[in-house]
Amino acid sequence: MAERVVIVVHGAGWQPPAGQGEDWKATLAARLGPGWEVRAPQMPRPEEPDYWVWKHVFDEVLRHAPRRVTLVGHSMGGSFLLKYVALEEHDLEVDGLFVVAAPFFGKYPDWRGPGFILPEDPGPLRQVDPLVFYHSQDDDIVPFAHLDDYAGRLPQAHIRRLHGLGHVINQTQLPELVDDLQRLARGERLPH
Repeated sequence: MAERVVIVVHGAGWQPPAGQGEDWKATLAARLGPGWEVRAPQMPRPEEPDYWVWKHVFDEVLRHAPRRVTLVGHSMGGSFLLKYVALEEHDLEVDGLFVVAAPFFGKYPDWRGPGFILPEDPGPLRQVDPLVFYHSQDDDIVPFAHLDDYAGRLPQAHIRRLHGLGHVINQTQLPELVDDLQRLARGERLPH
């Protein structure tokens, strides 16, 4: 049995079947090494993500997960996990929440989807330690300014400003995330 379970929620758009593909999500378990189990549920209708539909599926994913998990979300998957942890009642112990290239909904004209807007008081998110955001300055899908919006809204978060990764699609690895997850497993504090 794995010592740590990581649940990865993908972003919007077409997704390869679970366990296939060569991006950082598909190779995360191998990069983390023994003692880790990475689960990557296929969320429904990724071309038209809907918070409430994803919530229903994610509730079921959590029913089959250990009580203590680490959460990783990419793009819309990150926005989904932020809202889910902030809003939903659950018995989950979140070891850490790691958010990659997530859009900040509600402020920008192109990102107003009401289903993914964080509640005004993101209460439970303030208790998640660590909460880490990763965003590349050359992201051509989610503007880099969204990272600063999250940093302002959640000042306890660790911010990782990346370079040259775009929207972190088709990257075979994301070493910053692997390093942070391994630090967490060793009980080390993450640098801001």
